[in-house]
Amino acid sequence: MDQLLPRYVRVYRSLRERILSNELKPGHQLPPQHILASQYGVAFATLARSLGILEEEGLVSRKHGLGTFIADPKERAAHVLVVDDEAPAREMLASIIQDSGFIVIAVDSGETALVELQKRRFTHVFTDLRLAGVGGAQLVTRIFEGSPDTAVVVVSAYPQDLEELASRDALPVIVIRKPFRPSQVRQALRLEGGVREGAEIASASGS
Repeated sequence: MDQLLPRYVRVYRSLRERILSNELKPGHQLPPQHILASQYGVAFATLARSLGILEEEGLVSRKHGLGTFIADPKERAAHVLVVDDEAPAREMLASIIQDSGFIVIAVDSGETALVELQKRRFTHVFTDLRLAGVGGAQLVTRIFEGSPDTAVVVVSAYPQDLEELASRDALPVIVIRKPFRPSQVRQALRLEGGVREGAEIASASGS
């Protein structure tokens, strides 16, 4: 399956796994990029792209003139994916989450969300259910299958749509009904991933 992924994604995943397993310890200096590219059998530009993603995630630090180093875990910022085809809701969620200290990737479709999920690990995914193409229910199921440690938060004005998730045995970690308050989003960000039970934070209207 991994062989079907772009080379930069495969290199990124390999290095990420080595970092998170502590094979590559904080402060460790990676080999020069041309050597590391040769070790992985990829072009220099491919390796640079992989390292760029790792740097975005705070897993490595590239210091000009010195090299690339494994970052201290305490300095790593977590990534959150926001999926909503309505720009106002998407932008509001992204703003609240960014203000809470997370790095946010915001997209407007389930298809784009799946591409982003292939690129990097997200601690949380906030998604609407009513999306064109790959719908929210299908997206939630795919996340649980491929990234069971990711906390999934459904943000929807139509809680009845959760019946489809229940039939798939893939309930989200938490449900926030639209319209939402910033405090609800911040509360959801404190959740750990991997929970299979549905939970709900009351809507702004209290219903």
